[in-house]
Amino acid sequence: QGVKTLNNKTGINVPQEAAFENIIQEKLNGDLEIKIYEAKDIQITNDDSPAAIKKYLGNLQNITLKNFENFKKTPLMLLNEFINQNKSDSLYEYVRLNQNFIDDLLKMSVPSTWQAFHLQLLNLEEKKIVIYQNLLNTEDDPLKAVVAVNKIEDLFQEDADLSAFLSDRLKEL
Repeated sequence: QGVKTLNNKTGINVPQEAAFENIIQEKLNGDLEIKIYEAKDIQITNDDSPAAIKKYLGNLQNITLKNFENFKKTPLMLLNEFINQNKSDSLYEYVRLNQNFIDDLLKMSVPSTWQAFHLQLLNLEEKKIVIYQNLLNTEDDPLKAVVAVNKIEDLFQEDADLSAFLSDRLKEL
């Protein structure tokens, strides 16, 4: 497959139709390269006192507001603009804000009892960036864009699950 030279003639060796379909299917069933954050990437404290947890939650609220307070569009609105209206500015802005949010999350001190939540949040935000960047790069790699589209429903569910977990934990406090 690819460019071949035979008897001083250059040509393109195209895969058989079945092989071509297999290559496409492998790409569509593939995964996106998403960085996974681990405990070594965050600043974990051994202070799990109510005061430390309250401080952590307050800091989390502050960086969320800092990064997203002026951004009023939901992910569904962003996708609608991008897909139906061919507007990408807001989606680019959301990706940029998410990267800033991750940078701020990585600087936070995290009580050890909140480590799992914090890592889930970091990894979810990273997943959002990769999925939305692949959508934005539709023209350069349409197959990756299709893979990204196929992951959006799971992304929304993961976001809802993490939000519900946080809400439940806050009620316990």
